[in-house]
Amino acid sequence: MTTGIRVPRLIGGAVLITFALAIALTTSHQTAADAPASRTWSTAIKVPGMASLSTGGVVEVNSISCASAGNCSAGGYYQLRPFNHDEHALNYSQAFVVNETNGTWGRAIEVPGSAKLNAGRVGVVSSVSCGSVGNCSAGGYMYENQNREVAFVTDEADGSWGQATKVLASASLGAFGDPAIDAISCASAGNCSAGGTYWNLSKGTQAFVVNETNGTWSKAIEVPGLARLDVGKTAAFNALSCASAGNCSVGGSYWGPAKSKRAFVANETNGTWSKATEVPGTSLLNMGGEAEVDTVSCASAGNCSAGGSYWDLKHHQQAFVANETNGAWDTAIAVPSVTALNTGGSADADLMSCRSNGNCSAGGYYAVGTILAQESFLVTEKKGVWAKAFKSPGGVFLHTISCWSTGNCGAGGNTSSDADAVTVIETNGTWGKAVVVAGLASLDTYDHAFVDAISCPSAGRCSAAGIYMGRTGYWQGFLVDEVR
Repeated sequence: MTTGIRVPRLIGGAVLITFALAIALTTSHQTAADAPASRTWSTAIKVPGMASLSTGGVVEVNSISCASAGNCSAGGYYQLRPFNHDEHALNYSQAFVVNETNGTWGRAIEVPGSAKLNAGRVGVVSSVSCGSVGNCSAGGYMYENQNREVAFVTDEADGSWGQATKVLASASLGAFGDPAIDAISCASAGNCSAGGTYWNLSKGTQAFVVNETNGTWSKAIEVPGLARLDVGKTAAFNALSCASAGNCSVGGSYWGPAKSKRAFVANETNGTWSKATEVPGTSLLNMGGEAEVDTVSCASAGNCSAGGSYWDLKHHQQAFVANETNGAWDTAIAVPSVTALNTGGSADADLMSCRSNGNCSAGGYYAVGTILAQESFLVTEKKGVWAKAFKSPGGVFLHTISCWSTGNCGAGGNTSSDADAVTVIETNGTWGKAVVVAGLASLDTYDHAFVDAISCPSAGRCSAAGIYMGRTGYWQGFLVDEVR
């Protein structure tokens, strides 16, 4: 399963930067004196090899995936020339991938073939997923010229990354403008699905999916049935998870009748995508007219969970979860207890990881008093029943979650002051204290740091990635491993 994060993207000439880049900055720090001795993390390292790749000073890791303990891949982007704060944040950027083998991170490399494909000098790896050790796939977007964005995928086979290839559209898709891979999920080596959003002049924005079977990528198709639902011509792809080869689920949003934004899910069964449907029960919750799916995780074929947000009658944004059981989606419910926490009227369930049917750990955020004062919550599902949500340990803001077994997960984010990157571990259903990532100060003088991606393949062996603000005032990427 892949974990989703907030990914930077150019849309219509405007830049949507990661949460870490957009958030207001402060300067206070928190210590890790209460870090539990039973869990040990390594000292964070800069992404190896970036000194020779990034001449622009900005490096960001967007995604990480581990097939087994100490065998991971990560990806993101780096600047090709000194960053000009008057320009778009991703101008003159290039996509990269980096591998960890037997616990040692190798040197990052430019995605092979991307120099030619990325003639417009805007390249980003948005998502990485590993089907087995040394066999991973990555996807994102590049600009083949200054005005044309293209989606790309690249595969790693037996530890070597192949050439980036442009995602092509099927004949039925029609116009396929400015597509981007936003998420990728590999159930096994060479068997993956990916998805994103594209622009169609007659249909507006639409969501697409594309499958890889036995190492060969097909042409992209529009999520079946979505154009029929999307009368407002503004659909969006937000989440994807594959439980096994050819068995996946996606989620996102579309604009239905009466100018209402609605949440959708669509399932793939044995390699065939079914028609998108509105998430059952969200029409009753969504009295304020804006709902969307923001995260999906599948424990087995036809057994998934999704999370997202809706607006209530008071036009307050609230969080929901929904379960799929044996291929049928159940009625969505408001995340228990979050409505009471959400006094500021801005909540969302945007993190999800499920390791067995009906047993998931999820997270999200809510606002206290004002939409600018956001805090994170965690919530657990056991045997198909969602418990009450609770405030994240230490009040940290969570960006990512990954579970290696039922009730045993890792999460990452930042302190409430935005000053320190942190990890949090769940053991047998109990979340521990937040632990500050060690070593960032020794890498570079820094003020702010964030864990944006985590992958936990087994007990005591999570790996995480994030960014911190270096002494030059530029964001730098880091990697850190749990060593027990």
